Amino acid sequence: MIKHRAHQKSFLTYAYGDIDQYDGRHMREAHKELVAQQGLNPQHFDAVAEDLMLTLEDMDVSSELRAKVAAIAAAPQHKKDVLNQ
Repeated sequence: MIKHRAHQKSFLTYAYGDIDQYDGRHMREAHKELVAQQGLNPQHFDAVAEDLMLTLEDMDVSSELRAKVAAIAAAPQHKKDVLNQ
């Protein structure tokens, strides 16, 4: 779990513009097995996005920043990439 947290932090830092380069795998490759072997689907994606937004709210992140995060997290291409569509 520690490795996963570090990876998530690295990805989110890149996704939200704090660094210019991301050295992790592309979303399609990173989630390919989850889609094929465990049935990762749109409902799972939406649940993770909702958990992210609730966590940010619990952390008292401003509504303006939460809106920016939501726009990036819910971008249709991101969802397609994660779900290998």
